[in-house]
Amino acid sequence: MTTLDTDMNTYVDTDLSLTSSYGYRVRAIRNDLFSNNSNEFSIQTPDLPAPDGLNAEFDFTTGVLLSWQDNTEDEESLTLFRSTEEGEFAEITMLDANSISFDDESVALNTAYRYYLRVNSGLFESLSDTLQFTSPESAMLPAPEISLGMEETSTSLQWTYEPTDILGFEIYRSENDNSSFELLTETTETDFEDLTAAQNIQYFYRIQAFNAFEKSEFSNEVSFVITSTEDELEELISLYPNPADQKLSIDISQSVSGVQILDANGKVVLVPEGNLNSIDISQLENGLYFVKFVSNDWKSVRKLIIQH
Repeated sequence: MTTLDTDMNTYVDTDLSLTSSYGYRVRAIRNDLFSNNSNEFSIQTPDLPAPDGLNAEFDFTTGVLLSWQDNTEDEESLTLFRSTEEGEFAEITMLDANSISFDDESVALNTAYRYYLRVNSGLFESLSDTLQFTSPESAMLPAPEISLGMEETSTSLQWTYEPTDILGFEIYRSENDNSSFELLTETTETDFEDLTAAQNIQYFYRIQAFNAFEKSEFSNEVSFVITSTEDELEELISLYPNPADQKLSIDISQSVSGVQILDANGKVVLVPEGNLNSIDISQLENGLYFVKFVSNDWKSVRKLIIQH
């Protein structure tokens, strides 16, 4: 099999196959003379069953969802390979031992792929069968339908949407006309209140649904002009300090039915209750917030900066 140097007393045989029996014996050599053979040592290499049942499903929010049946506890890791229909296979990830699923997010729509798994255990490896899978052409996302709720000092958008295989919605806004839409924010909700809108400016809005691969057509456009007299409410409300650190104090000269603190995306993050002279904001992260006041006769929004 091989000849070793005289000072060596170990040898590693790497030319082995799975589920095979091997016998070894050693003899010494001096010039043309040979010793008797040593005692014989035999080994049986293990079985390393490959995964089976490799299956693929497609999710428009994540990609190709691969799953399989793991058939051994002796593996050290799994390697997943992928190719396009005519391309060469390439490793796309190495997985922990006994993994049974993987989400392949780096795929495209309307593309044929092939996958297989390799089980790794020391010197040995085994391969699963190859799976062929073609991703769908499109989710055919419909355009959302917006309705507009009138608010005294802000715009409130609502829309309806039935598909569930989406990641969220992009909200676009244009000022004074509908020729210069810019992305305002993203949301996973089906309503949005624009707390950054100013008075006496006409705003236009439209939205798109999106998943991990594509976007819907734009929704219908809606427009709104805030006409409330915020200046008359300026003296009714006082926020301090602003920027605020740990505590926020609010003075209101008229009764209100509710106070809310919202983040920059319009999500309610705190509803103060009780004494408004010392509101604990220590758990809120640094950034821009809005404090919303609601009364039976008026509503007002104030900007708040939190800086710890």
